[in-house]
Amino acid sequence: MRIGIVSNAYFGLRDCRPGMARMRRHGYACADYQDFMNPGNDLFRCAEPEFERWVREIRAAAAEEGVSIHQTHIPWSGDPCDDEGLLRVRYEQSFKAVRGTAYIGSEYIAAHPIMPFGFAREQDAQRFMEINRVFFDKLCTDAKDYGVTVCLENMPFPMHPMYLPAHILAFVKELDRDNLRVCLDTGHSVLYENPADAVRLIGKDYLAILHVHDNNGRSDYHTLPFTGVVKWGEFADALGEIGFDGVLSLETSVSGNYPPELREYNEIGLSDAARWIADRSERARMV
Repeated sequence: MRIGIVSNAYFGLRDCRPGMARMRRHGYACADYQDFMNPGNDLFRCAEPEFERWVREIRAAAAEEGVSIHQTHIPWSGDPCDDEGLLRVRYEQSFKAVRGTAYIGSEYIAAHPIMPFGFAREQDAQRFMEINRVFFDKLCTDAKDYGVTVCLENMPFPMHPMYLPAHILAFVKELDRDNLRVCLDTGHSVLYENPADAVRLIGKDYLAILHVHDNNGRSDYHTLPFTGVVKWGEFADALGEIGFDGVLSLETSVSGNYPPELREYNEIGLSDAARWIADRSERARMV
């Protein structure tokens, strides 16, 4: 199994080659490209021809450095987007990210459900569910023309009607689109259940991509694997049992003001942790 990590752990919008080279040197074959998440950046302010040219240049640079852009993410903010104007803007931004995903050579784009940020309950949960049905049905229709699969992600907010992997899976099955699948976020999942159980529930047919990180079981801190409460051996075994053949993609990174030589030491350690999980999954798959 290949391992990957979020792009902003190693590179940004500009001068990305050195970071890509270091990422590959540390053992990562794949990146989760993060710069489609921020519609306020220079990339999103480009007109379409310049946007496509820039993204394709990133794709070419990654290929030359031996890195595959495996997955991306649509924009998201804390605004619930529950009026027509906000939804229209969010859709335009999301569809631009879908096009960018195709230009960058990726098949998968992660998406959060349409919901307010935080722990307040929606005033009308049924209306939010209908908003999600309309939004993602249209997004999948438009994404299909670009060969992109939308991957809906479980969330850390229990007051919303669609936060558990079981909720996400039921929604994906309800819409029944062949380019709508599940992104399992381990850090979100472990706040309420064992991520290994979520893997088995979702199964190979619906589990497309992963966001892999840890926490203390109380808050979504995006800490490194093996620094929190996730049972990584069980998680790896579950991936192997269902025959998951995607990428073990980290949604965390080494932080802190390390001297360069110490930072690299810790970055390699994080890569080794990801490799341990991936290798255990491969062994479980062969049993």
